[in-house]
Amino acid sequence: MRPIVWGFILMMVGGVFWVMFSVLAAFEELADEAGILIALSLRHVILL
Repeated sequence: MRPIVWGFILMMVGGVFWVMFSVLAAFEELADEAGILIALSLRHVILL
């Protein structure tokens, strides 16, 4: 294949990974704040 095609494929893969990592980072920030509430709700469900 042409080098331009390889560059385009690498850009697409890199963009997908960048979006995935940014979403995971944002989710981790939310999880740090909501982790306590989630743990408490899970404990209530397990106790029930």
